[in-house]
Amino acid sequence: MGWWEINADTLARSRFVVSPLDETLACLKLLHCG
Repeated sequence: MGWWEINADTLARSRFVVSPLDETLACLKLLHCG
């Protein structure tokens, strides 16, 4: 159970970290290609 809790917490944190990062990378790609 402890591992599952840590895993879920890590996934939740990853979403908050990766989402803005993905948006930034997408913007950079658009600026570079456009």
